[in-house]
Amino acid sequence: MFRVAIISVAVIALQAGGATAQVPETASPAQTLLQPPAIEVPAEGTMVRRPGFYAAGGVLVAPPMFFDALNDKAFATFPPIPAPWATVGIRRENDVSWQTSFLLVPLHDSHDSLFNQSLLSTVGLDIDRISTNRLANSEWDLRWQVGLRIVGVGFDWIPLPLAIGPHAGLRWEHPLQGGLSAYGWGDAGVLPSLYKGVPLADFRGELGLTWRPAALPGLSLSVAGFNEFAGIFVAGFMTPGIKVRLAWNF
Repeated sequence: MFRVAIISVAVIALQAGGATAQVPETASPAQTLLQPPAIEVPAEGTMVRRPGFYAAGGVLVAPPMFFDALNDKAFATFPPIPAPWATVGIRRENDVSWQTSFLLVPLHDSHDSLFNQSLLSTVGLDIDRISTNRLANSEWDLRWQVGLRIVGVGFDWIPLPLAIGPHAGLRWEHPLQGGLSAYGWGDAGVLPSLYKGVPLADFRGELGLTWRPAALPGLSLSVAGFNEFAGIFVAGFMTPGIKVRLAWNF
């Protein structure tokens, strides 16, 4: 009887020891603090595109130019009045963006009084889809941009469309250092006229620098050279100038 009791006590002790061995060891507070964070932090030199709404706006300072190669005297340059522009868009969870942009370039004849004439301007409206990044290298961001473009003229802030058609191009960005990055954008479009049916060629290009301050996530400031040509190659309209942009989540 005494031997059976000893065996029973031994079996109970072994079971208790096995149960204790199965309990996972609890990490100490010091070990928890030394573990790496669960949230992935972007490496230096990479860019993060956040989903949601974004917006940008600024001015284009450019001397508008009209020319006609078939007429030696048909060339005119207007003073560079600051031209306002704005962009509003939404970036989806899959990194594809939809946006609309508007540009108004004021014009006037320098030989006339500004107080005795109506405001004349050129206007442009884009409705675009921007693809996801097409490169595997995280240090470069390259995207297709395709959409519909409308160009026209404005009289006393009333825009009148002249031509409408598709356009397509590429936009890229490459981080440098200290929140600074280089970027560029170029596209081409064919816009049939709404009046005579003659298609207008439209080319846009932009090359500049963007600064994103670390203290203000989502905010960016850009300065770039910009030019647009719209016409039929031998005659048309150009706006070479400097473009300034203030953007949020762009």
